[in-house]
Order: sequence, then C-alpha cells, then structure tokens
Amino acid sequence: MNDFPSENPLQFEVTNFGPVAKAEIELRPLTVFVGPSNTGKSYLAILAYALHRFFSRGQRSGDWDWFPRDIQLNGKNKIPAESLNELARWAKKEMFEDASTLSEKGSAAVPEPCADLIRSTFTRFNSLGSHVAREVNRCFGISDARALIREGSRGGAQVVLRRHIPEDSRPFVHKLRIGVSDTELDTFIPEEIPMRFYSSKFLMKLSVKSFLTLDRLSEGEAFTQNEETQERDARHLIGELTDYAMRHVVGSLDSPAFYLPADRTGVMHAHSVVVSALIEKATTAGMGPATPTPALSGVLGDFLKHLVEMGTRRHENPYSIEKPQPRNKRFSLDKQIEENILGGLVKANESESGYPFFTYRPKGWRRKGDLPLMSASSMVSELAPVVLYLRHIVQAGNLLIIE
Repeated sequence: MNDFPSENPLQFEVTNFGPVAKAEIELRPLTVFVGPSNTGKSYLAILAYALHRFFSRGQRSGDWDWFPRDIQLNGKNKIPAESLNELARWAKKEMFEDASTLSEKGSAAVPEPCADLIRSTFTRFNSLGSHVAREVNRCFGISDARALIREGSRGGAQVVLRRHIPEDSRPFVHKLRIGVSDTELDTFIPEEIPMRFYSSKFLMKLSVKSFLTLDRLSEGEAFTQNEETQERDARHLIGELTDYAMRHVVGSLDSPAFYLPADRTGVMHAHSVVVSALIEKATTAGMGPATPTPALSGVLGDFLKHLVEMGTRRHENPYSIEKPQPRNKRFSLDKQIEENILGGLVKANESESGYPFFTYRPKGWRRKGDLPLMSASSMVSELAPVVLYLRHIVQAGNLLIIE
C-alpha cells in the first residue's frame, strides 16, 4: 500500500474544452467515462493524464522538472533563523522520538512559521501556465493549446481542480485557463490550512545536503561561519520539503500516471517496427534528402516507450518514487486477469536486440514455444497491455487510464 491516507475525491470542472461545453466530475480510485462517441471522454482522460504528468513528483524530469529545489524569497530577505530552528526541533522529534506514531497518524503538520515559507513557494504555480500548456500539447500531440478551445467559445477553455481536505472546510483550488493568447495557472492555498507531509518516511528521503542542514540545526549550531553557504543550504532544505508537501496541495495529481491508448493493440503488434524505423531515421540524419517524420501524441509515445523499457527494466517501475511493494502472487490482479479472463499467460520476453517481444501461452498449450501475441485473439491482444502494465510498470497508488 502507499503512504497516503484516504482522501476526498479530486473535483474536476471543465468548460469549453474540446467538444466538452461543461463537465463536472470527481476522480475517484475507480472512475468510468461512458457516453456516445465524440462527447469528450478521451479529451477528459488525456487532460487528467497530462495534469498528473505535470504535477507528479515521480514523473517530472528534464524540461518538466520545473519545481525548484532552491527556493527564491522575495528580494534579498533571508530565511528567519527562528523558523529554521523550529523546523529542526520538529524534524528531530518526528524522525527520532515520534517515528513510530507518525505512520499511525498518517501525516504530520509542519510548524508555523516554517509552513509559511513552504506555502509561499507554491505561489510559483501562478507563473507556470506555459509549462502546463507544453505538457498538455505533448500529450494531445498538438503544437498549440488553443486548438483545444471549444469552437465558438469566446472566453477560452477553463479547468478548475478542487482539492478538499477532510479536516478543513476551504479547499485548495487550481484554475487552468487556456486563452487565445496564453495559458494561465492560478493556485489558491487557504492560509489557515496547515502544511502537512503524508509519508512516514519522507524525512529519511531528504538529500544529504538537506539532512546535514537539519542535523546541524537540531544540534543547536548557529549560522555564524560561511553564512552565504548556510543560507543557500537552508533554502535548498525548504525547497525540498516543499517538494514533499506537494501531495497536500495537489492531492492525487502527485501520483504517477500511465495511459493505455485505444489503438494499443496495433502498437503492440508493430512496436518493434516503429522503434526500428525511428532509430534508422535518427542514425541516417544528414545522409540524404530530409523527409518529414510524423509526430506521435504524448500518450501514444509514452506507451511505446514503456513497451521498449519492458525489455530492459522488467519488474521495476522506473517512475515510482517509492520502493516497489512486494506482490502477493495469489491475489495480484494481473494473475487474476490471466486465469479468469484470458485463459493463459502473457509474457514480455527479452531479446538480443534489446526490444521485447510479447507472447501468449494458452492453458494446456503443449507445443514448443509460445504463441506470438499478434496471433492471439483480439480479446487477448486488448487485455495483454493491461496485464503487462500491472506486472511491470504500475505500482500501488499510481493512476492507470485505460481508453
């Protein structure tokens, strides 16, 4: 199980987005979109995936690693020494004295005024509209987010996310507006709600720099020598703690997400050909006349990437921020699907080329070798990616979207 407690579902309101004029939904542990074609089901699913990809601490990387480790306060103001000392006393108490009770409580509130420093860092969200637009564009496979505005809309598209805290009345509110000129993100964080950490192990996951800073502070060492370096370390510490407080502010959006597109069967059958063609295209650059390369949508490109990684990272979730939990083979969902629905085993087999090839072995199969997946029935081909994701990629607490 994951370290996060049960929480109210994330409220999701969409206006003038693609074919959706207005929609209000709640994203629960199991959410099913049902309706006629061209009513916006895939639009909502891909949007949820893009927002997870943007906010998830376990999936941000490269250009998407927008959240700073070293915070920048307004002007040249220094972090108050009393805030750091209070933080150090709290961390030492939680880490060593109350470590056993923290897991039972499920969360720990950061003391004021240190929480104010963390809370102020989240105001950076309001300048990240273009970053959200880039991830949304990537997932939809478009170059301009304006293409997602419902035709005929004058005010652009808007997405409102409300994160309710069970013990508090006012919610966190994130508003994403896609306008005709730019994309804006506006985050509202109620000041009266305390900042919390939802993991009993988060303090032990701090970087060495932050851990040593906390340890030095908890021992009562004053900031006297090399003040500039110590101030920088303190800012890094607050930035890292802010990163771990992300779950409190964005809720389940902090969880890694994975998307199984509707055309996954064809990709499963042809993924090695597609990847080989892309590699050949990359390695022959400049050797002949340029030809345009079709672009994949982000959801399809991510799916293709995960298929390739199954050949080199088997039994490991490369996006998990937690240590993978041991599986109970008797009750694992992938095994239940194979036994009760597919009537056989689905395998990701390693090859000398590094690309995996996928096979199916029906119950009672006595021939030598397994059946190539492309030779199996359409039901097996459709459900095989679900089995493979559950077995090799998805961990407890992740979001899996099946189109």
